Amino acid sequence: MYGEPVYRTTEEVQDLLAKINSYDGIIKSLMEMTAAVEQNLQHVKNEAGIVDKLSSRLDTMAVSEDGLVEAACVKGQKFALGVQWHPEFSYKTAPDSLKIIQAFIDVCI
Repeated sequence: MYGEPVYRTTEEVQDLLAKINSYDGIIKSLMEMTAAVEQNLQHVKNEAGIVDKLSSRLDTMAVSEDGLVEAACVKGQKFALGVQWHPEFSYKTAPDSLKIIQAFIDVCI
């Protein structure tokens, strides 16, 4: 019932902690890779990479209120997603960003 304590075996708790630690390590690696990419791309960011038309190989996943593509994926690929924000920086406060990170981790493990 809701509100009653949940008892877990030591093995279940250890498995859960291992999974949490694995996620933390993966997210930290993603953040480090993103920081490196950001540093390398900083010089080409004059107009914030506006996307208004996609290749025929891509599907639009999200569009802003003014009609610009915010997220796209590669057709036929297991996980090939591009977004106009950094979900690895906002996953703790933005549920959609957390879903992206979780989906990526699930595909990787």
